[in-house]
Amino acid sequence: MKFLDTTAARLGIAAICIAGTQAAIANFKNRDESYATQASTCDVTAFPLQTGDWTGSDVEVDDRLFVHLGATSMLNRSYQNGVRKQVTVHLSSYPAGKLSLPHSPELCYPGAGWKIESDDWKIDSHNHPYRLMVVEQDGTKAAVAYWYQLGSEVASNRDDLRQAFQKIRQQGGVRPPLVKVIIQAPMELSAADDQTAIEEFGSQVYDWVREKTSGRGAISSAPLSPPRERGRG
Repeated sequence: MKFLDTTAARLGIAAICIAGTQAAIANFKNRDESYATQASTCDVTAFPLQTGDWTGSDVEVDDRLFVHLGATSMLNRSYQNGVRKQVTVHLSSYPAGKLSLPHSPELCYPGAGWKIESDDWKIDSHNHPYRLMVVEQDGTKAAVAYWYQLGSEVASNRDDLRQAFQKIRQQGGVRPPLVKVIIQAPMELSAADDQTAIEEFGSQVYDWVREKTSGRGAISSAPLSPPRERGRG
């Protein structure tokens, strides 16, 4: 008890408190830097070749469909599941803080000779929103799902993107990179079958992107709902 009353003891206790505070600050800073590093980049080429029931292989695609100016990484693959349903996926990642959307499928597909028959918001069985286009060229039809993802947020145009950034900022999260997702399936059986296959595979993609790009506070606990319909752009 007498030791605690001495000046030396009080200085020693203060030093321990200061050291503990500095260690906490250093740990907090290192954790923040780790989140920032995680969220600033996303190497989409690391997306697994085997995901769920789907097995993939790299493919060459029509560059007109997948304009990727400024992308930090890009992946084009074909995946097939156990019932021999096939989808083609394009992923491209853009730097954290990108305030404009990469080239939209609404422009890419017509530029490659496809006609868009429909383009609407959908929600899959896991409550993930996405855009679904049906396109046609020379009698051949395809179902195309697409979205732009920032952590757990989804955008389809500049307004959606600004709102997603605002929500992440309000949650105190770091700003994640932007990942463009396009999944295409040939319409061989029915639109419902193609949509089911796309949603099954798309859910694997969504969860992987969210895990790889969500920093502290960027994952929303609230169920996602599709952004409101707006003018394209």
